[in-house]
Amino acid sequence: ARTRTPIRRFETEPLSDDSFVLGVSTTLVEREGSSPLPAVTAIFQDITQKMRVEALRRRSERLEAVAELSASLAHEIKNPLASIRSAVEQIGGGKVDREDSELLTRLVLRESDRLSRLLTEFIDFARVKITAPHPIDLPSVVQQVVDLVRAHPDSRGVNIDLQVEGVPESMQIQGAEDLVHRAVLNLVLNAAQWSGEGGQVRLRLDEVTSDLLSPALGALGLVRLTVTDSGPGIDEEIVEHIFNPFFTRRPGGTGLGLALVQRAVEAHGGAIFVDNAASTSAPGATFSLYLPTHHSEVQEASYLPSAEDTGSP
Repeated sequence: ARTRTPIRRFETEPLSDDSFVLGVSTTLVEREGSSPLPAVTAIFQDITQKMRVEALRRRSERLEAVAELSASLAHEIKNPLASIRSAVEQIGGGKVDREDSELLTRLVLRESDRLSRLLTEFIDFARVKITAPHPIDLPSVVQQVVDLVRAHPDSRGVNIDLQVEGVPESMQIQGAEDLVHRAVLNLVLNAAQWSGEGGQVRLRLDEVTSDLLSPALGALGLVRLTVTDSGPGIDEEIVEHIFNPFFTRRPGGTGLGLALVQRAVEAHGGAIFVDNAASTSAPGATFSLYLPTHHSEVQEASYLPSAEDTGSP
């Protein structure tokens, strides 16, 4: 009442396993007369059963996700292992000439490298966690990534342009700098690879105020990074799968790059969305990444909109 700020949604903490959970919300009504404080109406609701059902649903979803991830990883490992086994059997049989033996040896090395790369990226994906968050100078990190991608062999002939609008030079977010750097690098490099020689990648960094990350907490200060490429865009039928682990459209890709980006962003209390440009006159696709600024407190990471609800904040 003193701050004149209503509580949109608050949940009490259970004191024990058999205690209940209350959902609390308030409204304020200004009084007539000389009273300095407004009238407050509080609504208390027992949401214990609802919370238990949600906990069971989350547990079931986690188990299902682990099963799907395990099956995908097994499939990705099985294919190169089958090629390696076949090549080794042929070489060991002693019935191949020198030229074929050298070809099979190169195949073993290539598939072994592929396995090593896959497992390294999977370990990175599995270890996405912030243990000691600290302030991060995001504009500096994005500039470092742009310089790095410009020098990358896959970006040869690609014009990469960074635009910073209304963002202080010292714009900070809270988190792990290496993790943010890796996420932005994967996102920008992916855009460059799909744009191809003669293509263009446009980055825009700006600051917005929105309740996008948590409607229950109201509008927060967010920093937004948009990455637009000039590639073929993303077909409508695969947009919802674009962040799935091991999903890839690029030959030789592991399918973990964008999955790691999403995990890293969510670990920082943010969100990432993709705007499909394949169905529009403009080429390419746009990825929009939102992160809370250093002074914003994002306490609920579950209030994330679906792709169709992600208009400009």
